Amino acid sequence: MSIRSTLIPSLLALAPFAHSAVEISDDVELKVSMRLQTRVEMANATDAADNDYDIWETAATDDPNQINMMIRRARLYLKGKYKDDIKFQLALYSDEIGANDDRDDTEVDVRYAWIAKEFKSGDIKHTIKFGLDKLWAISGDFDSSSKMLFATNRLTNQFNLGRQVGLSYKANAPLFNIGIDLSDDEEEGEDGGDLLYSFRFESSFSEDTMLKKRQESFLGKDGFGHLVGLAFGGKSDSDGDDDDYSVFSIDYNLHKDQLSLNADLVTATDKEGQDVDSLAFLVQAGWAIPMDAYVFEPAIRLSMIDLNTDNDDEAQNYDEEGTDASGMFLDLGANFYFDGHNNKLNVGFQTFTPEDGDSSATIFRIQHQLNF
Repeated sequence: MSIRSTLIPSLLALAPFAHSAVEISDDVELKVSMRLQTRVEMANATDAADNDYDIWETAATDDPNQINMMIRRARLYLKGKYKDDIKFQLALYSDEIGANDDRDDTEVDVRYAWIAKEFKSGDIKHTIKFGLDKLWAISGDFDSSSKMLFATNRLTNQFNLGRQVGLSYKANAPLFNIGIDLSDDEEEGEDGGDLLYSFRFESSFSEDTMLKKRQESFLGKDGFGHLVGLAFGGKSDSDGDDDDYSVFSIDYNLHKDQLSLNADLVTATDKEGQDVDSLAFLVQAGWAIPMDAYVFEPAIRLSMIDLNTDNDDEAQNYDEEGTDASGMFLDLGANFYFDGHNNKLNVGFQTFTPEDGDSSATIFRIQHQLNF
């Protein structure tokens, strides 16, 4: 029996310990949590030649897959602390179990594995972290997948710098957050690797309105807060293969009572032998309405993606969750929260219109999330 086939039973077996902190000793505390997202997708798509198109196999065919059922995310999180100033996390994951495409052949793998030292100087909390983590640059990538407005990630997350083993420093102050990440992008078999780096600054420019943490949906919680983020990052070409990459982003996260809003603007330059400039803009919002037994939240999202600003003849086809395609994406959906983000159902439609060409796609998704 493979590790992958035992992941779900293992999650269920650990359920009694979920969301509870267990004292291992007087100095060590450990918390176990799990995430399980199940999804059904139905799609109708055509390519630029008006042929029926399979978005999961990315191919024109007379008999495309019309429905896709999967376990989108299966995650196991082990978080802990040693005394009050040392924190650590180990997270295991297996994604797209049972999906029609399953091209990545994802077995159980390590998503996060890091240890951090925290200390304070006045009102500023400093954190030095080492290990496997995401670089702190593209907010659509590092925002929690547990608290998304839609079943799919924001399309700006495709400009992320990946997860690598590295070193980071962050400072959290009442008026701002600032941080820098450094890691080595060395691939297996290479003698040397490229340096990955990112720098990020966040502020609301007022202590009274400073969001403590970014998230896509605040579930209609009373109050007001917002956060402006400025970030840049990239990959330096240290081995002479002309594969340097740079990215710059401006993002905004707003919470005002029932309203949750995100806006992203990302520019990127990917060399890979030639300069290719990309530009992406996204805005999304949800309005949470408390009901008797649940919270109902209609949501809308508009994404404008241009993966090559010098080429206006991109006859793009929709690919999986919309990555690697230039054009306009419109999402309409609704969330039903039965126990906050711990038990929620998302229903949504997405349409795709390419930057140029006659391809099209309409996707209907239903996704249930259980955090325990």
